[in-house]
Amino acid sequence: MAPVQATAIQPSCDAIKWLSYSELAKLRRCALSAAFTRDSMTRHWSRSSPSSCLGTARHQVVEEITLGLKRGLDAPSSGWISARFDFLLSEQEKKLARDWAPATVPAARRWGDVAYVRARLLRAFSGSTDAADSQWPSHEDARPEKKAIDVPGFHSHDRPQEGTLLSEVWLRDSAREFHGQIDQLLERDGSLVVADLKLGVGADRATLLERHREQMLFYAGIVESTYGEWPILEIISANDSTIPVAYHPSEVASLRSKAIEERESFNESLETQGLLETSCASIEACAWCPFQVVCGPFQESWPDLAQVIPPNQIRSISLVGGPVGAIDSHASSIDVHMLGATGFGGGNSSVIVTRLPSALELAVGDTLVIAGVEAASTGHVFPARWDSRIRTLPGN
Repeated sequence: MAPVQATAIQPSCDAIKWLSYSELAKLRRCALSAAFTRDSMTRHWSRSSPSSCLGTARHQVVEEITLGLKRGLDAPSSGWISARFDFLLSEQEKKLARDWAPATVPAARRWGDVAYVRARLLRAFSGSTDAADSQWPSHEDARPEKKAIDVPGFHSHDRPQEGTLLSEVWLRDSAREFHGQIDQLLERDGSLVVADLKLGVGADRATLLERHREQMLFYAGIVESTYGEWPILEIISANDSTIPVAYHPSEVASLRSKAIEERESFNESLETQGLLETSCASIEACAWCPFQVVCGPFQESWPDLAQVIPPNQIRSISLVGGPVGAIDSHASSIDVHMLGATGFGGGNSSVIVTRLPSALELAVGDTLVIAGVEAASTGHVFPARWDSRIRTLPGN
């Protein structure tokens, strides 16, 4: 295990001041992973995925059409919606390629659920003719990528009035230092309504409600702090159905208290450098974690975890690491022979990792750590996927 353990990193990041729900969810899943996400030395391992990119493209189309219809525009044609969706997908494909260079990312047309999402958009929004298309943005008018907001400001708009809708509203609870971006905030029959768009392809109403209910409660809290009134909560699913979220203000109060406690606990662990001691590896916590290649607790637990990984988790939790003994170069990839490597079997042996990017800078004697490889039938060959996390350390 020594070659892998030697590559672990102690995260170093600032304490959390302004807390969003996404960061709270990270703290609850694994505080160490949350620290790696905030650390400038390791956060680049957390990258976009085809699923997140598909959700972003769908989200933008729905947002543009919803706002246009609220302004009185006629519904766009199916041709406009398809072209707009495809263009936004192509922009997301470029982003994915930048995030994962030098890996070769799959083309957007091969991402799962693309046809389903396009069909749902057409069914929900398309008009009968293309006469209204000139009113809508050109397909090349993509919004610039958002920049991270360390301390978000209050949205410049006043409380939305009847018939108006605010999109991607940044709100903050200054008293508790919470903040969040709400997909849609509108006024309906005298009440504020928070609507959140969720891709959730294949998920039924009960699953979506269970999965996102607490996030909606968090949003209710920052809306109440901002406007002094409790909003109606709604989840808009991929099939365009509306799922109401019933709640009581006492549930929000409880969530607020727990969130403050968890933020304080995380910050205290950072200050006392006790974060590693508070974290433990498990299949549930480590599955799909982008920081397997730098995480000490995961690497120390890997021999035991490797023995009990269920078949459906093989793609989400894996690790191969060790010194490079030889490199075979091919036209578009390289194969790396690793000596004394730690792999799925949990023991030290000679293994080969295949399908690595040819542009990967690597030499014999370097240390290579890869997460997200596949297990072959031989147990000694591990094909890398396009989205495998790869870390290299130069040899002495």
